[in-house]
Amino acid sequence: KVITTTNSLKKKYINYGIKKDKIHILHNASSLKSKFKKYSKSKKKLNIGYFGSIYKSRGIEMILNISKNDIQNNYFVYGGSSKQITNLKKQIKNKNIHFFSHIPYSRVYKKLLKIDLCILPYTSKITVAGNVGNISNYTSPLKLFDYMKLGKLILCSNLKVLREILKHNQNSILIKNFTEEKSWLHKITEISRNFKKYDKIRKSAYEYAKVHDINWRTSKLLSFYKFSN
Repeated sequence: KVITTTNSLKKKYINYGIKKDKIHILHNASSLKSKFKKYSKSKKKLNIGYFGSIYKSRGIEMILNISKNDIQNNYFVYGGSSKQITNLKKQIKNKNIHFFSHIPYSRVYKKLLKIDLCILPYTSKITVAGNVGNISNYTSPLKLFDYMKLGKLILCSNLKVLREILKHNQNSILIKNFTEEKSWLHKITEISRNFKKYDKIRKSAYEYAKVHDINWRTSKLLSFYKFSN
């Protein structure tokens, strides 16, 4: 058996000559404790968060530009080396964005609890460690499932591979013209004006991730093993 995390990756293996019926798709899942935060009223100031590598392809430049023009909200970036973060702090003067170097996965849960909106402004080419390669057709970022597990509102680039999990206006908000800063700013402004309006979307993401968690994924993996024997 071959287990892939996306349908696009399954197709890649088929092109390599592996029989279709030997390949199973099993999307990633979160091991974080599930929690859905209820808001009694809309927030005047949102905490917008990004967790992960700070390569250009992951959208760090877009986040920096957005934060400069959206002084109404707070931005939090968790990722990169201490040196990278120090350089960013020297370059960026606006006070509404806060940088932190990479944190252990064990600390992600508490940091995520303080975030209202999770942003993933990927470019059309997504690099990996070392800022090389291109996984934009196959990626299945674990942090996406962490965001869902905690019922966070997700604002993400509209990439085909991510639409295997993310559904626009159902469990997330996908930005069609994701290379344009104004598209992100427009949607963030809209969200800021009535955050509670998006409770249904957050709830949908939460319910999916709560069921399709790491225990579910492990059980599925074991079932494939038993079947093959």
